Amino acid sequence: MLNGKQKGDANIEVLKQWIASKTDEDFRQIEFKGKLKRKEIAVECGFALPPPPPPRVMVRDLVEVFAREPADVKAEYLARMARTAVEKGYKPGWVGFKYQAKYGARLSRGAVDRAIEQARSEASCPGPNQQA
Repeated sequence: MLNGKQKGDANIEVLKQWIASKTDEDFRQIEFKGKLKRKEIAVECGFALPPPPPPRVMVRDLVEVFAREPADVKAEYLARMARTAVEKGYKPGWVGFKYQAKYGARLSRGAVDRAIEQARSEASCPGPNQQA
């Protein structure tokens, strides 16, 4: 088993042999904008290619996807953010900001206030499995 330095030395030797076997015309064939195409060199020399980069996902693309969610899913998200705000003492504007960041639509102050009041009433009333 070769260590990293030995693998590097072996790769350099392979590259030197590849360079020696090419003519000026061969280099012109794999040139693009004044630089050699590294991918073609790697393929011809038998080097492993790095994995392709992960696809870039833009925030606006996610907002478009989330905006298509049904109203009940959006309402549940609003209620969950309101519960978090009540539990952690966040201001109502935080709830509106989180909703807008996810769905790209602003909520009225009344809608946020109603969600906060609902979360406060749920927090003050013990549930069926909780003791008073």
